[in-house]
Parts: sequence; structure tokens; C-alpha cells
Amino acid sequence: MAGGCAMLKDDIATYLAVRRAGGFKLEDDELYLYSFARFADAKGDTHVVAQTAITWAEQACSEAQRSQRLKAVIRFAHFSRATDSHHEIPPQGVFCSRRRRPTPYLFNDEAVQALMILKKSVELEVIIGGVRITGAKPWYYPLKSFTQRVTQN
Repeated sequence: MAGGCAMLKDDIATYLAVRRAGGFKLEDDELYLYSFARFADAKGDTHVVAQTAITWAEQACSEAQRSQRLKAVIRFAHFSRATDSHHEIPPQGVFCSRRRRPTPYLFNDEAVQALMILKKSVELEVIIGGVRITGAKPWYYPLKSFTQRVTQN
């Protein structure tokens, strides 16, 4: 089915050219889409088929990567479907794309004081105090006089 791959590759080239003309780089999307075209051609597909796109995306190692791959095909399918209704649009949300961010550590009063005692450098005390000030409004007022006192000396 070399014709199917050529058809998808032509559509991909058009899609990339139009999106790049709009200012998008699409470096990853280009790799994903041409990889998808080869995979779809091996399956005998000449257009985007939702199940083929999901199966192709499942080959990625991580959940986030699967989601990125499928989203690239979804964007391409939306674009291509405008001129050819044979393209299917894969469903969104098949793969969870959210990365879990680590919970930030918030310094309490004792931890900030311990850091300030450990370091005798006035500059570091002012920096740590500044972090404390911007991190939590209630801490601002007790430290305001401290930072003014340190910077005036």
C-alpha cells in the first residue's frame, strides 16, 4: 500500500507547511506524523483511522509521550478532515497527559530561622528573608523590619 503512505505523507507535508507558515516549528509533530504515516501504511490505511492512531500512540514508553503522539495526530486529523471527510478524528483523553508536579516544600518559621543562623552572611539572610516574604504574605511584616535593619547596616 505504498499509495496510502504517499497520500498521508503529502497531506502531512501540506499540514506542516501551513502550520509553519503560521509560525509553528512542529519539530516533534513532524517526526510523530511521519512515523504514524509509516505505521498506518503498514496497516493498509490511506487516511487517519482513530483505532490505528491509538494503537500507534500506545507504542510510546510513557503515558505523557502517548498523549503527545495522539494529540499530534488529532491536530493533523482535524486539519485534513476539512478537505477529506474520510479522515477520522481520534478521541481526546485516551491517555492521561498530566505530569504530576512534586509538592513544593514550604519553609516554616523554625526552618527559616535555622537557615539564617547557619549562615552568617548578611546577603544570604536577606535573600532567604526575601524568599520568605514573597512566599507567604503573613510573614512579610515581621521580616520587613529585619530586612530594613540588615540593609541599613
